[in-house]
Amino acid sequence: MTERFDGSLNDAESDRLSPTCELPPSTRRPLRVLLVGDRQDVLDTIKNLHQRGFAPAGEWSRAVACPTTDEVMQRVVV
Repeated sequence: MTERFDGSLNDAESDRLSPTCELPPSTRRPLRVLLVGDRQDVLDTIKNLHQRGFAPAGEWSRAVACPTTDEVMQRVVV
């Protein structure tokens, strides 16, 4: 597996790496994921995670502006 500098995989490798194991529903606990950063970087990361099957893009919260910086926050519960 060769990761590029941005942490993404090339198309052939990402197609080959699909989730093959899921926990039974009774043992699965919610995981909260929070992204904080530049608005475009957050959107690009959500798109990347969606393409990898992590969470549908529509399940993420609306962007919330951070009060002390130019960054935004978005969260999802999977």
